[in-house]
Amino acid sequence: MSPKVEPPLCYTTYQKGRLIGTTGRPQGDDTRSLRLLVRVDSAEVFESKPTKRQAAAISRRIMENGAARAVTPEGLAQALSWGYSIMGGLCVGRRSPDHWKQQQVWCIDVDNDPAMTSRGWTPLAYTEAVIRALRRGLPLLVSYETFSSDPDPLAPPERERYRLLFARARPTRDPAEGERFGAALLAAYPEADRSTTQLNRIFYGTDKEVLLWHSTNIR
Repeated sequence: MSPKVEPPLCYTTYQKGRLIGTTGRPQGDDTRSLRLLVRVDSAEVFESKPTKRQAAAISRRIMENGAARAVTPEGLAQALSWGYSIMGGLCVGRRSPDHWKQQQVWCIDVDNDPAMTSRGWTPLAYTEAVIRALRRGLPLLVSYETFSSDPDPLAPPERERYRLLFARARPTRDPAEGERFGAALLAAYPEADRSTTQLNRIFYGTDKEVLLWHSTNIR
């Protein structure tokens, strides 16, 4: 039997908007040529999870501050590392699935909480979640631990909270296709919060490191 070949690891680390360094070497074409249509709320930097009142303000601002903009993968990773919030599903008029128009970036949350264990799943370590994406050839773009994740690098999986962002090379404008892509991510990660692939979902940034993955699987 041939030895199992692990996928190459190549990622750039950002923290507080600053490039920390790159690990590994990109293999062929990678994420650097991508332009991603997303909404970014850059009006306020957060260093902890927003309160309900702050979350309502983010929701209002992210719809009021004009059209979505094309950002580079580096710009997206930097924004999240600053603590800015983003919305991958582009809605017009109202932030609701009925007003969704297109999407290029999807995100899943893994909270390793009682809701997950009640569905019969055991805690999934952040590192193992990333390795799963790479082994399965999923279009992983960004990963990071959330505000509420235990900052101790030796913390057990049940204290880890994190997000994985996946991207496509071009936006889809078909809501059924957008929902199928989200459903496929949940099938790959049954441990994830089942609501996180909603087309109108907002995702907060973090006070921890953000990893930008140089993947050849984004198509």
